[in-house]
Amino acid sequence: HLFGWDVNNTPNLDKLKNDPHFIYKPAISCSVRTICSVTTFFYNKREPDNMQLLLKNNTNIMRLANQNGYDTYWLSMQSDVSLMSKVMEFAKHKKFQWQYKRQFDDELLKDLKKIPFNKKIFVVLHLKAVHSPYNKYVPKEFQKFSGKRGAYYNGVLYNDYVISSVINYMKKHHKNFVIYFTSDHGEMLGFPEEQG
Repeated sequence: HLFGWDVNNTPNLDKLKNDPHFIYKPAISCSVRTICSVTTFFYNKREPDNMQLLLKNNTNIMRLANQNGYDTYWLSMQSDVSLMSKVMEFAKHKKFQWQYKRQFDDELLKDLKKIPFNKKIFVVLHLKAVHSPYNKYVPKEFQKFSGKRGAYYNGVLYNDYVISSVINYMKKHHKNFVIYFTSDHGEMLGFPEEQG
């Protein structure tokens, strides 16, 4: 809804539309798969075939954060397998889906609140709610829409809650911070305009 969709599934982020510190723009993903898109994002890699950057780690953002005196965290509701391990291997503090009792993204907020923000900190919160099967990763109280597309809208609604909770927590308890949120790729939900 924040970007003009007619389904009201971003009520919390909609409230920030006129905040001069809140900037939102459409983006183009570098891949249609999480493994490739997340890895590319965290390696500052523009050329699709430039595997040398992945092998050398010179542009790994987590590694660069460590080199510049940041304490680094990777908190994830996803697994620690696959090529993404190449990205997160440089995080000093890691926690993954299988280490959380409750399998919903808002669990990450509890760990975010334990981080001492009295020094340079770089945190990645790796979310899961807007992944198929959507309702599996969305608490019941956020399952407001029905059907296949409705399940996706529920994921977006819950995602809106989690992101706005992160923003509100940081605003209330900390100064001098920047939050970037990006999806790694889009979803195809079977709308005619998607052309299959």
